[in-house]
Amino acid sequence: MILKQNQIVNILKIESCSDTVHIFSAVAQAKKDLSKIEFVVLNVLDGSNHSNCDCCIYGEDKLSIHRQNAIVKEKYAHNSIFADLIASQYRCFVRNIRFKIKHIQLIGKEEFCNSSDVLHPVIYASVKENKIAICAKIAYNYLNPLHLIEWFEYQIMMGVDTVLISLQQVNEDAHVVLNHYEKEGLQN
Repeated sequence: MILKQNQIVNILKIESCSDTVHIFSAVAQAKKDLSKIEFVVLNVLDGSNHSNCDCCIYGEDKLSIHRQNAIVKEKYAHNSIFADLIASQYRCFVRNIRFKIKHIQLIGKEEFCNSSDVLHPVIYASVKENKIAICAKIAYNYLNPLHLIEWFEYQIMMGVDTVLISLQQVNEDAHVVLNHYEKEGLQN
């Protein structure tokens, strides 16, 4: 069999995404009704030359399989001139799938979906409808407990039901206030 030069070039472009693209998380679009999820975002380290992959999407029993083109959503090439792997996001559209997605993998265009290869679990974010959450900056050093109580009560009046605060060392009185609101279910 004699191959023409353009055929050889095309053969060289075929990549194994499972060898060059490393998934570290797969997150389904946040929707209360799981049947309305339109895509899964894959956060990856991408070492591929062409970013030409497909998503293999598996159900509970790994027998329900759907294959879909993986779209590059974002590449984070900041200061990566010499990096072999680039942080990237792929998006796999799943709106026509009629089973609950449990696992996902990326494969090359010429590869087959294979559930015996490495599969990555799909994470489903919890969704609260008509709820408000806020993130506060890192709390450290001395915090006036009266001001902290006033701040939390104002947030409650404004309809906030979840507060996320990254804590460093705080004074004991402030820690007591923070523990109180955590027990109330407001502060995480």
